[in-house]
Amino acid sequence: MNKIIGHTLAKNTLTHNTHIQSWLIYGNKGIGKATLAYHFAQYLTQSPNSNYCNPDLLIVNDNEEIIGIEKIRNIKNFLYLTTARFKYRIVIIDSIDSLTINAINAMLKILEETPKNSIIILISHNLHEVPVVIRSRCFTLGLLDLDPQQTQQVIKNNFPHLDYEKVSHIYPGTPGMVDQHIEKEIALYESLISILTNQYDSKIIENIITTDISFYKIEYILLTIVSNLAKEILGITTSLSSHNTLIDNIKNKKVDVDKLLLKSLQIQHLISYAKKFQLDKKSVMLNLVNIMIYLI
Repeated sequence: MNKIIGHTLAKNTLTHNTHIQSWLIYGNKGIGKATLAYHFAQYLTQSPNSNYCNPDLLIVNDNEEIIGIEKIRNIKNFLYLTTARFKYRIVIIDSIDSLTINAINAMLKILEETPKNSIIILISHNLHEVPVVIRSRCFTLGLLDLDPQQTQQVIKNNFPHLDYEKVSHIYPGTPGMVDQHIEKEIALYESLISILTNQYDSKIIENIITTDISFYKIEYILLTIVSNLAKEILGITTSLSSHNTLIDNIKNKKVDVDKLLLKSLQIQHLISYAKKFQLDKKSVMLNLVNIMIYLI
């Protein structure tokens, strides 16, 4: 547990309450919820090896897909087995947000009848999407985003070759969002900033609308930019402060924070519909570009 950067209060809460059988750890994606859960499992089993080699630990990862009832049934079977080497049998579900309705019902029964010496750790990126019946049967533990120094330290540890300061501007407080595609995401971020500073051309627009970055990350990057703009209007220094042209535009045009809030909602709704109805990605990206052009 000592290797985890940040989340001191959460670490203490876990290690001082090992009698609790059902945990629901929630917070923004990329802040280290799963990492905390994995280290807690190692702490409980006193296992020096990787979690993936631990016979008393079952990890159910959504891998960006829905978790169905079969995986939940496997959890029940696993929990009723005799422990192989350690005191506890532990299940980590990352994330509970991805369960089907049938899977949720099956999970509820497991939570109601959790076997002795079993610990279930549920992870959620959006607590409000977790059914109340699930929440009521778990000890909820909320994690905050990491601070700037912690964010940069995690990025530096995991990706020593990257400019960790630049990357932390894209994913402030959520270093777990950084993966092997980060160079593309940096390019997208810089292209979007060039739109706001009116320093773009047709090639930049083409690169944006043909990106293969996932909608989830596109949305995150866009909302980070809009949020930073709102902070600048309110006099809070952000990574955008170094863009003098952009800051001057904000001051000269007297951009309203309420307008930015509406634009944020517009971005969220557009991407939500795009994912739900499988809309053409290029068309969606073009609409997002138009939003950015008229953002300020």
